Amino acid sequence: MQTSSTRRRLRHVINTALRANVSEEAFASARRLDELVSVDSLTILEFAMAIETEFGIDLTSTNPGRELFMDLNRLEVRLQNGSFPTSSSDR
Repeated sequence: MQTSSTRRRLRHVINTALRANVSEEAFASARRLDELVSVDSLTILEFAMAIETEFGIDLTSTNPGRELFMDLNRLEVRLQNGSFPTSSSDR
């Protein structure tokens, strides 16, 4: 199965922002963030901020909630569909 660009970028965010060392194989089979790293509220905040930076989006007006960040498949789909305003959007 070919990995999407969005999925590769999510793995990069996890490995850099969360200081993890998630292999391609582990990431390919994971459905949830907590299958890859220990998750607490600070982890979610760091992950959200890194996603904003990596994808050039603004999450402050959408308040997507913790569960979206935990569900890697749903998050990937939302990022691919452009479901979040860009960081340069008018507020």
